[in-house]
Amino acid sequence: AHSVHTVQLYSDMTTRDLLQRRVTNEAGDTVWQCTALMQAAKDGGVAILDGVDKLKPGCLAYLQRLLVDGEVALYDGGIFKTQEEFDLLRQKLQCSEEELNAQKIYKVHKSFRVIALASSSAGLKWLQHESQCMFSYHYIRPLSLEETKAVAKGLNPALDEGVLDSLMRFSEALSDAADRDTTLHPLSLRQILRIARHLALHPKEVRSPIAQALMYPFLPLFHQQKLDKLFEMAGLPVTPAVGSLEIRTNDEQRGQELVRTLSIGDTSLSLPRMDVNDSIAHTLVPSVLFYDNPKHIETLQNLMKSYKAGDHLLLIGNQGVGKNKLADRLL
Repeated sequence: AHSVHTVQLYSDMTTRDLLQRRVTNEAGDTVWQCTALMQAAKDGGVAILDGVDKLKPGCLAYLQRLLVDGEVALYDGGIFKTQEEFDLLRQKLQCSEEELNAQKIYKVHKSFRVIALASSSAGLKWLQHESQCMFSYHYIRPLSLEETKAVAKGLNPALDEGVLDSLMRFSEALSDAADRDTTLHPLSLRQILRIARHLALHPKEVRSPIAQALMYPFLPLFHQQKLDKLFEMAGLPVTPAVGSLEIRTNDEQRGQELVRTLSIGDTSLSLPRMDVNDSIAHTLVPSVLFYDNPKHIETLQNLMKSYKAGDHLLLIGNQGVGKNKLADRLL
């Protein structure tokens, strides 16, 4: 079986970052260390280069020597050679593979492969002539509306069909609007699946998770107005405000574990309660003096819904608005 090495690429990446990086060893000295890409070349694994469209053209073209010629020089003085050249050198010097490796001479394993991933949404300007000979290209078309719906339903069998249709209507309307207006962006498949998870748990709140995925509160006013029209076209009214909410807690012993259930309105979340004798846990999640106010309780309820849906949470706000308090209160 091939070992898989994923390399996340970014726009400021240099050729050095692709091959090696500086690290500190146990003695406190800085040394060169091969990246996941070069480790895959050494072990015969598969390197997944995620986001090659973000690289500078010259940076991507630099990989031609490794992927086409099968050899590359490292920044610590080492060198990778093709397996044929490596074997010839080993026979000529009458030494073992380990002895050549000790001299920083390595072979590119014959099983080494690279799978590069790129987005075509921003065009193909990044794809220069030098890099066209490095890969066998395969285009993956976007999923159709029906295919997207089938994936969302398959992953969320409990999702109501009518609610899913409402989500698909909005997604289609947003995609059509994005074709005419470059300031709008369609929902990605990942966003649609995240919204579908929320709707499977809270089918009455269709508009809220969509607005959250689009970061509606942070958009300029004219963007919000455009989205409001699309919400109306898709038949998604504003979710009516709920009356005053209260926080309720209930501690329950489940076997050897003490579980605290936090409830707000119709939303409940059960989490293991920290050991009162664990000083480290108290440092990480201190006892919280939390004053209930409507806005914080509403935000806390939304955090609980996202947590139950399996999402990772990101709290955004100015300094002093209570982000740490809310995180501590949730835990």
